This record gives sequence, structure tokens and C-alpha cells, in this order.
Amino acid sequence: MWQILSEGEKKNYVMTGGVFNNENGLVAGHTYTILGVNEIHQQDKATKLVRLRNPWVTDKYTGPWNNDDPQLKEKA
Repeated sequence: MWQILSEGEKKNYVMTGGVFNNENGLVAGHTYTILGVNEIHQQDKATKLVRLRNPWVTDKYTGPWNNDDPQLKEKA
């Protein structure tokens, strides 16, 4: 899946995605626009990130790397 998303990013494809279960503020059955993908390398560990746009704006992602996550602010 990561390879498909990375290729789509390189080719500027319009991409969407969704989840099957409510988790970390993401709502099952909603479609999210994929704004970009990125891979961050830290101490021999790679973290793959997918930036989503929530068109409903009623729920907010609360999992790792959310807008308020301290490790995201360290990378800025």
C-alpha cells in the first residue's frame, strides 16, 4: 500500500482513503482526501505518515503525529 501511495504522490494523483473502524478520531465510512505522504527517519526507525483532510471537520484525529503531538513539533 505504501508503494502505491508514494507513486500516487510523485505523480500528483488525486487520492482518497477511508477506515473500516472508528479509531483515533477517524470515522468509519467517511472518505478522507489524502493530501500527501512522507517518511521520517529517526535513529534507524522509519515512520510512514499520511496527511488527511477531513471534509466534515466534526471529528479530529487524536492518534500519533496529530497536530498537537510533541514529536511533530520537534520536527518543525
